[in-house]
Amino acid sequence: MPQFTRAIVRPPCSTFANGLTRVDLGKPDSTRALHQHEREHPNDERHRSVRSPWRWERLLAESRVVATGDRWQRRLHGLAHECRIQKTELERTDPDSPRIDHLQRKIDDVLGLATFAVPIMRALAEWPVQASWAEWLDRFDHLAPRVLKWPDRVLRVLADLRPMGAIAPVTLAEAMVVLADRLASIELDPPPRRYGRKSRRRQ
Repeated sequence: MPQFTRAIVRPPCSTFANGLTRVDLGKPDSTRALHQHEREHPNDERHRSVRSPWRWERLLAESRVVATGDRWQRRLHGLAHECRIQKTELERTDPDSPRIDHLQRKIDDVLGLATFAVPIMRALAEWPVQASWAEWLDRFDHLAPRVLKWPDRVLRVLADLRPMGAIAPVTLAEAMVVLADRLASIELDPPPRRYGRKSRRRQ
């Protein structure tokens, strides 16, 4: 019988048990499963420079962030404060609860999101209503590496738009329409073939 010593394992989500077959062992605990995963995979996503972006959508909904960077900071830090209160209470009443570690990870994720997002929201709030194409391209050039893991293709599109730099005034909405159209039609690099770039047809 073959022995498997390595596997690619994704962090379990809250609905992971839906894909399990029916057994009489009770309902799995998603919080404990996530804690076990992170303990056994210490080099997973949450230890990278940008912490756990796959959790951020849920945190954004929970904190109800809106509008300006200052409001983002208040809402996110408010959510982190609520989690600290819950964690402190659990440490007092149930020090062995697995939710203590869960809440600490949630606090770290919220603060990581705030560190990443708040400076960007504040920068966007300072953008003008309209500007020349050259100014918009400069702003997009600066923004893309901050928010994208692989910004190269976006930067290539921005470079292709440089000849339009003298056009003015251009509103942000107009710039976004043009950029969205260009990005929607961007050419992707062809995937490598299984046995190399060249292939032979059978005669």
